[in-house]
Amino acid sequence: MADLKNIKNKYLSSSDGDALGVNTNKDRIGFLARKLATAQGLVGFDTVNAFSDSYSNDSGINTGASSYYRGTNMVQNPRTGSNYFGNGELGTCQFSTGSITQSGHTRDVDEVLGEGDSVFGMSYALYNTRDQNAGGAQDNSPLPTSSIYGAKVLNDTSSGTSGDMVVMNFKDLTIDASTTLTTAHPCRGLLVYVDGNLTVNGHLSMTGRGGNANPTSAGGSDNAAVSATGLRIPMFTSGGSDTLAAADFAGTGNAAVAAVANHPAISSNGTIFTVSQLGGAGGAALQGVPSGNGNAGTAGATGAATISTGGGGSGSVQQGWPTTGTSGAGGQGGAFSAGAGGGHTQCRPAPCSAPAGGNYGGSGGNTGAQGGSMRGYGGSGNLEGQGWFAASADKRPADDGGRGVGGLMWIIVNGNVTIGSGGTIQSTGCMSVGNTYGGGSGGGAIFLLHSGTFTNNGSFDAGAGSTGSPGGSGGVGGKHNAQVSAPVNTNAFTLVSAAQTAKAQPDNIRIAINFEKVSGTVSLNTDIVASVSRDGGSTFTTATLLDKGDYDTGKQVLVDSVDVSGQPAGTSIVYKIVSANSKQFKIHGTTVSWS
Repeated sequence: MADLKNIKNKYLSSSDGDALGVNTNKDRIGFLARKLATAQGLVGFDTVNAFSDSYSNDSGINTGASSYYRGTNMVQNPRTGSNYFGNGELGTCQFSTGSITQSGHTRDVDEVLGEGDSVFGMSYALYNTRDQNAGGAQDNSPLPTSSIYGAKVLNDTSSGTSGDMVVMNFKDLTIDASTTLTTAHPCRGLLVYVDGNLTVNGHLSMTGRGGNANPTSAGGSDNAAVSATGLRIPMFTSGGSDTLAAADFAGTGNAAVAAVANHPAISSNGTIFTVSQLGGAGGAALQGVPSGNGNAGTAGATGAATISTGGGGSGSVQQGWPTTGTSGAGGQGGAFSAGAGGGHTQCRPAPCSAPAGGNYGGSGGNTGAQGGSMRGYGGSGNLEGQGWFAASADKRPADDGGRGVGGLMWIIVNGNVTIGSGGTIQSTGCMSVGNTYGGGSGGGAIFLLHSGTFTNNGSFDAGAGSTGSPGGSGGVGGKHNAQVSAPVNTNAFTLVSAAQTAKAQPDNIRIAINFEKVSGTVSLNTDIVASVSRDGGSTFTTATLLDKGDYDTGKQVLVDSVDVSGQPAGTSIVYKIVSANSKQFKIHGTTVSWS
């Protein structure tokens, strides 16, 4: 190595960079730039005579000249014949009490959140209405949450209860304890993609968020009815034998229809996951009896590749009165939402009837109470069925049914799913506090599809709005979790950067790559080849990459300084990284500098 005496009065050249540590310092500065860009959710840094790219989005890549897959702050061999796990536009998000942490995103999460839980003058409280007590008494306490984040619902009609399905794309998603992520108000469902890991210590919920939307009639921004075959997504699965050319989400709205169009066809190599167009039937009305308990709604299909929502329970007829009456039947469930509960009836002296709960997430049935000091109760739904109390000035909220029905939720995760202790993924029906006479609404439908593991230390629940008695409980909804195939990456990897303009024409370009092999042995300059250009990519000179050591477990920094003095004149700097064969690898960041 040169000493001070050797280099005194010497003019330095690019060949002295390694001996004097200049190149090492360049590489370290570039590495720190990429780390800082990743931490702050930036694409990269442009500095004097250098630029770095952390691949948090595609803006630093010449996408037209490249063939790659971009994941969380990295690029790798492109996926072909693989399941779709969203575009990751919201990046890595952590929802906590009073705050959201977001990084590596191309869209601000605030853009997709609504302004609160009360929309169109209606406040849809979240209730954990699953009957969890051994004695059959209802458990209607609000979810133990201090922060509720509601995703914005588009194309609302019907008083804000039938808007489009909400679509959210994450890279990684964490929901902390005492925190709920749901939709701002009832709608046609929630579709959550996570191109990484999902951790739920709080609540990911469509409880009470099922929309008032008839799946057999044209609706949503795509102005379509749900197909008779239901809402369907094809997914590659191990041992799967189904065939489907394309996903079918007719009636969910333009955003969801566009999202599921990214799912590739399956041909005897996957599974069709389906939510049925129609759900469970409502509980039958009580007719011609002086008293009696309501009938429970029919449960939805559950635990398999085809699931459905539950029907609403019927109301009861007041016990102890000699005059007969008819309670309200429960409503039928649909693809987007469970059925509503029927109204309770209490008659004296004349017979009376209570209205039925609405089908497909409609209104809860009102009471059929009449006369004197009678008091009646409504069923649960959108909106809640109205109760009646003779002393109207003393009307109590417990007279009405619960607000909301179980909704629809698809969760598609490329990675591991963990529900922590006290955490829930749920879409349950509703029943108002203290009202055990009107019918409860049905449970919703949840698909949880994941390529990694599923660890459930909490609750995965599509339970009904349980009244105990005498009102009929809603039907339990459908739920299913299944493992799907992890992404498959092919060998056609080509990464060409967007051009960066140098202030002066360089003769030397140095490239440093944060590299990770995916499988097998990857030989430098054979299986992975890098080259650089100063004339905008018209002429490339191949680098001779050297491994400068690990910067993390299994990850190396590959570098070389390339003489480009023989290239045509230019100041437009471009790099290219390619795979020369079937070997697979990831690039976590690249820095290019010149002199």
